[in-house]
Amino acid sequence: MEQCFNLLHPQGYCGIIITWEIYTDLGTKQLREMLFSQANMTGLFCLENRQTIFEGVDSRLRFVILTFEKNKQTLSFTVEFMRHDVEELQRFPHQYSSVISVDLIGKLSPDYREVIEFKQDIYIPIAEKMSRFPPRGEAIPDTGNLKLTSEFQMTNDSHLFKTEPAKGRLPL
Repeated sequence: MEQCFNLLHPQGYCGIIITWEIYTDLGTKQLREMLFSQANMTGLFCLENRQTIFEGVDSRLRFVILTFEKNKQTLSFTVEFMRHDVEELQRFPHQYSSVISVDLIGKLSPDYREVIEFKQDIYIPIAEKMSRFPPRGEAIPDTGNLKLTSEFQMTNDSHLFKTEPAKGRLPL
């Protein structure tokens, strides 16, 4: 992927078939950041090998058809995940394809910048709305911060429980 990018003409376009880890794995984080900041990703189409497109390759393995234009910046890009029929690629992108913004990716996965697979387009606005609020556990000064805890239990809080009777308490 990196070599394709380096060999590409400064105003060139690239279309490449690559394994799905390009958009999820920590090991490809720098490649994603390069694509987001130095290229305009125009499409990411994820296809499972269910129809044995690639012989001798496990049918559950996923491939990505990734297209981008060099020396631009990606603000958002068209995606389709979990596709099984290679014929669907001829219609990609279409009006029902999802569009994901790089800003949303950064909010949902600030450390890894992984692209979240949305099964349906309806989940993207929900994720966008959720991303406007701070992550769970993040403390914000001068606000009512939520702290999630569990009830007392003998396993984690055994030092708080007394096993001997005394005035004003019962043993457990």
